[in-house]
Amino acid sequence: MDLEWVIENKTVPLEVTETLQQIADYYRYTADQMHQQKLQIVTELYQRNKGYIVKFLFPNGLDDNDRWIHALIRTEVRRLQK
Repeated sequence: MDLEWVIENKTVPLEVTETLQQIADYYRYTADQMHQQKLQIVTELYQRNKGYIVKFLFPNGLDDNDRWIHALIRTEVRRLQK
């Protein structure tokens, strides 16, 4: 599985959802709160040296929410499956 396959099939790598879940747990955010605090989450990702996740989630800039929303949904689904 390569990056093109991941992008084409709209899958979200496990590292992305696990990192988002760690941030959500730290701030005790729900998925809705994560979306509302998007800029804070982006800043947190950069502080954790995970800017590549920001580039994955927002390939066309922070106004492009398609992957971001999908990642939040996948994060919540994976959390519920544990």
